[in-house]
Amino acid sequence: MAADPAERIREAVTQLETWRAERDAAIRAAAEAEPPMTPTEIARASGLSRMQVYRLLNEQQPPTD
Repeated sequence: MAADPAERIREAVTQLETWRAERDAAIRAAAEAEPPMTPTEIARASGLSRMQVYRLLNEQQPPTD
């Protein structure tokens, strides 16, 4: 018996949110590494536009306590 479509959509959204969080963390880490990557270098490596990278780097990060 197949999972209902709504459940499949919820699972896909959860996976997408996890992937985005991991991608965003990797981009932030690259920007803070030694030596740091520039937003242009990050954009080329990630496939995102420079504007997307700038937005991501300038977002308010949630507290990690």
